[in-house]
This record gives sequence, C-alpha cells and structure tokens, in this order.
Amino acid sequence: MPGIDNLSGGYKGANDSWTLGYSFNIEKDKIIDALGSYDDNGDGLNGTYTIGLWDNIGNLLSTATVSGGGNPLVSGFRWATITDITLIPGDYIVASAGDWALNGDSFFFSGSYTTNDLTYISDQYIQGGSLQFPTSTIGGVAPGWLGGNVSFKSVKFIAAVPAPLPLFGIGTAYRFSRQLRRRIKTASQF
Repeated sequence: MPGIDNLSGGYKGANDSWTLGYSFNIEKDKIIDALGSYDDNGDGLNGTYTIGLWDNIGNLLSTATVSGGGNPLVSGFRWATITDITLIPGDYIVASAGDWALNGDSFFFSGSYTTNDLTYISDQYIQGGSLQFPTSTIGGVAPGWLGGNVSFKSVKFIAAVPAPLPLFGIGTAYRFSRQLRRRIKTASQF
C-alpha cells in the first residue's frame, strides 16, 4: 500500500539531477516492504533510479533500484521489493535519485494526493544524481519534489476461531472430575 497515493494535478518536471522525496511521520509500528520511484506516464522509466529510506537523522535504512518498465507500476510509481523493515513511531525520509533531465523522466511537484498509514511532513531534496540524504525543503503541505515513495506491507489478521471445542473440553473435564470425586467418595465408604 503506497504511503502517498492518488496523485493528481500538479506540475511534472524533468530538470537536472536530484534526490527527490518527502519526510513523513508514523504513529505506530509499520512494516515497509517496497520502495518506489515516480513514473509520470506509467510507460516505463528511461533511466535508473535508486530509492533510499532514512531515519530523520540521516541513517540509511534501505535502498532499492528501479529502471525501465519491468518493475511493478502501482499508483504512478515503479516498485522494488526490499527485505521487510519495521519502522517504529517517528519521522523518516524517502527519496529517489537520478538524472531526471538526461533521462527525460518527470518527477511530480505539488498537486493533490492521499496518504496511507503516514502523515506527510514536507518535501525533501538535494541536487546531484547519486543517492544522498536530502537535506533541503521548500516546506508546505502538498508533496513537493516527489520522486520516491514507500509501500506499507498489508498485515492480514487471522480471525479468532470460535471456541466450541475448547468449551466442550472444559465441560467434559468438569463432568469427569465430578464423576471421579463421586467414585472416590463411594469407594472410601467401603
């Protein structure tokens, strides 16, 4: 499930080399299972993009690489699975790095969006084509220079099985113990 979803409107740009993404907050433990890079028209990426996930002080937690049209396209992003990472409540940054202008791939700027399991804080970016911790921001509530994205693992809950058998077992054990006590009592009278 993409962290940022349903992008619409906005400006699509393709200038220079950047690491582009956003900072976000989660309020309870969440599992990240994929990282994605924006694919403007859903027609495949011309270049190769490295996506990074950092904690709020710059520790790189995971990376992934996408290119072409071979990676799954979901919600306007090309996704690469990663080894599951459990994030604890706090602030994080995700961003995608590449040469957007040379490759002719567009990034997303501003516009509307929805979020899943996170609170968007601000855009994050830094100039340069190799993956770097993005320290700059223009702020605001709309996704700014959006290149990278996270995907939350869907956790399926197993419904509790009704308990007729355990209850049946308790009832049977109770009846057995009463019968046993009666037999012991009867036997002790002889």
